[in-house]
Amino acid sequence: MANKKNIKTTKECFDIILKGNKKDSHVARLSLRKIVYSNYKTSEYKVIVRIVKDALRIYEKIDEEWRQENFIVALSTIYFLRDYKKYPPDHLFPLFLGLLQHSNGNIRYATVRMLRDEIIFLSIYLRLPEEEKKGDRQRKLEFDHILYWLYVGLIRLSDVIETWEEVDYEKYKYIDEIPSSSYKSVQMVIANMIEFCGEENIEAMNREMTLRGDDVN
Repeated sequence: MANKKNIKTTKECFDIILKGNKKDSHVARLSLRKIVYSNYKTSEYKVIVRIVKDALRIYEKIDEEWRQENFIVALSTIYFLRDYKKYPPDHLFPLFLGLLQHSNGNIRYATVRMLRDEIIFLSIYLRLPEEEKKGDRQRKLEFDHILYWLYVGLIRLSDVIETWEEVDYEKYKYIDEIPSSSYKSVQMVIANMIEFCGEENIEAMNREMTLRGDDVN
C-alpha cells in the first residue's frame, strides 16, 4: 500500500498513479507536490520533462476516469517545469482542448491551470514591451501565431459546446456564476487570454478572425 512518506521521487509517484489501485494512485497524486518542490536533482527534472513530453501518449492509454483525473492533476503540478526550449509551447494544446470537454471537473480545472501557465509564458512580449525590444523577433512572431490559433480554437470550442449543452449562458453576467461545465472552463481560459494578452490584442485577434474567415460567431 502506498504511503506518502515512502514515495521519494517523481517517477515513483507517476508509476503508482498509472499502475496502482485507486487509493494508492490518489495518495501518490497528493504526495507529488511536496516531492517536486523539495527535490531539485537533475534526474528529477529529466523525469518531469519526459512525462510532460509524452503526456498525450500516456493519457490515451488510461481507461479509468479516476486514474485520468490523478494523472492530469499530477501533470498540472509539474507542468511549469516543462522544457520550453526543446518542445514547442503548444505541443499539448490538442490534448488540452479535448480535456476542456471532459465530464470530470477536476480534470477540466487542472487543464485550465496549465493553459493559464502557457498563456502567461506566450504573452510575455505583449505584457512587457521592453522584452520585445531586446527579444528575438522571430520568437515573438511564433508566440503571436500560437496565441492567435489558441484563441480561434477556444472560440470555436465555446460555440460548439454552447450548442450541444443547450444552456442559456447569456443570462450569466460573470463567469463565476456559470454552473460547472465545459463551457465555463473554456470561458475561464478565454478570460485568462484577455487578462494576460490585453483587450486591445484580443480585439485585434477578433478582427483578424473576421478578415480570415475564422470567425464562427
